[in-house]
Amino acid sequence: MTQLNRSIRWSDWNGTGLEHFSIRQVGNLFSVSSVVIGNRADAAYGLRYTMELDLNWLTRRFFAETTDGTCLTLVSDGKGQWQDGSGTDLKELSGCLDIDFAATPFTNTLPIRRLELDLNTSADLSVAYVPVPTLQPERVRQRYTRKTEAGYLYEGLFRGFSAILDVDEDGFVFDYPDTFRRVMG
Repeated sequence: MTQLNRSIRWSDWNGTGLEHFSIRQVGNLFSVSSVVIGNRADAAYGLRYTMELDLNWLTRRFFAETTDGTCLTLVSDGKGQWQDGSGTDLKELSGCLDIDFAATPFTNTLPIRRLELDLNTSADLSVAYVPVPTLQPERVRQRYTRKTEAGYLYEGLFRGFSAILDVDEDGFVFDYPDTFRRVMG
């Protein structure tokens, strides 16, 4: 396996927000670092986040901090058990293997890479959804269906939302209609 070392920029669909994202392999982990500015529910926000993933694309550590000082740390054993930054068990997230962070299309890469779906197959997941700007995680249901070699139907079952995600050879989103589009990398 070749070492992964990439930088990507995504814009929100309206061109008013921007994410600068970097991922690199460090030993047996992927290290992610990103900054995001955007708007959610007519409120502007700025934040940074970091993640540590194992080589199976499972989140082991997630940290986010908004420019107003709101912080969230989540730690996972990679088997669906989660704790907050102070070591308190988060039973409501039990069984979730993936994080869906609303500020970025990157977290769609995690189940896409981990599941390695065959064409026209689907997987239903419980994920730890982290909304912006509150950063209050909750368990939600999602579905991924591989439609083409590079196209996945994403369904946010918890909110009745769906979109076809076009991805590159590494599983990183090019276009997430009405939400994000890649502008670099």
